[in-house]
Amino acid sequence: MKENNSTLLLLHLSQLSFVFFPFLGILVPLLIWKTNKNTENIEYTAKSIINFQITWILASILPILFALYGGKLLIDWKILLQGYILSYGILYLYNFVIISVNSVKCYQGKKTRYFPAIPFFGKTIKLTEL
Repeated sequence: MKENNSTLLLLHLSQLSFVFFPFLGILVPLLIWKTNKNTENIEYTAKSIINFQITWILASILPILFALYGGKLLIDWKILLQGYILSYGILYLYNFVIISVNSVKCYQGKKTRYFPAIPFFGKTIKLTEL
């Protein structure tokens, strides 16, 4: 059981690789999940994490689209750049805080939750926790 808890903590902390390259926040947890596919808890956590990271990447693309669209509307580029940097910084900070909070909760043996997350891998809510 202790090995399962350390794997779960590693799974939570592996998302911090998004700092270096956003897609690593998906790839590293996916690799850990596929190599440790032996328990339901790891599968549930991995699906929640990957759903959250995919949602986060999609949300981080939105400021780019707004900047491109805003540029076509001839809005001041300085304002667009500042808004883009601010929104991207807020998204990075939010991702970091959610990962940190859930890693601490995992270490303490409490239930974790990644929100918001589009369920790309299906529903990740355990029926026993409803």
